[in-house]
Amino acid sequence: MLYCRVKKYELIDQALHLYRSGLKVTRIAKKLRVDRRTIHRWVNESGASRDDYRKEHEAREKAIREEA
Repeated sequence: MLYCRVKKYELIDQALHLYRSGLKVTRIAKKLRVDRRTIHRWVNESGASRDDYRKEHEAREKAIREEA
């Protein structure tokens, strides 16, 4: 039972990473072999956004520029 739970959390993490990276939901679903509605549910439950990685990258660049 614990193994299944760990695997599920790994799938969710991977799905969210791919989603934030800009991959389409249908492609993520095929890659992870889950239904696309499951991907949508995971994204909605987590509050993930495709802009998360872009905002993080911009914040890092701004900090580097300010430091220089």
